Amino acid sequence: MSHTRHANVLLPPALLLVALLVGCQAADVADVPEEVETPQDEVDDGAQVPEDLEFVLPSSCQGILPEAQLDSLIAGDIDLLRGPGSGSTDTVYPEGPSPQEERGGISCLFGNTEETETFTLSVAPMTQTSRAEVIDGLLAQQLNPGQTSDGVLTYWIQGDGDTVPAIYNALYPDAWYEALIFPGGRLAYEESSSLVAQMRQHTTERAN
Repeated sequence: MSHTRHANVLLPPALLLVALLVGCQAADVADVPEEVETPQDEVDDGAQVPEDLEFVLPSSCQGILPEAQLDSLIAGDIDLLRGPGSGSTDTVYPEGPSPQEERGGISCLFGNTEETETFTLSVAPMTQTSRAEVIDGLLAQQLNPGQTSDGVLTYWIQGDGDTVPAIYNALYPDAWYEALIFPGGRLAYEESSSLVAQMRQHTTERAN
């Protein structure tokens, strides 16, 4: 503060007036960005409002993925082996209904005839009560907990190429999705995450 006062005493009156005018102009310029940023912040806030979507449970395995992705999955020697619409009366898991089926959902097993390469896709409706039970069950499997950028809880494991499948679960407020791919590994894990995203996109619609 003492340096500023000392400088003002040494300046002639004319130069002091010019300095004051320049200072006022600089202050005005500094205020401009603040005025411009305000409407930008309002636009960003509006863009973050999520769409009002509702979950629609597919009635068969043919409706668990978008048509193009389903066609890509069953290309080659992969086919729908068990689950609604497969023509088989066997359950997807030999021990009985899947956890998703026990909660009113469906499970679908895609694979080759020998079942040395399989894709198990499951989806079920979710409630606040069942959500807590599902989380406890996934943690009991020692799956890795995570969270997406939009707040969706995930439980996953990368697996390996020998005995452990890649597993990816996503828990939305209204639905639970799971993709299990054998054999596992990094690429299988990435595909399981992608399949869950495709299932979510295909089984939601805008609420009226």
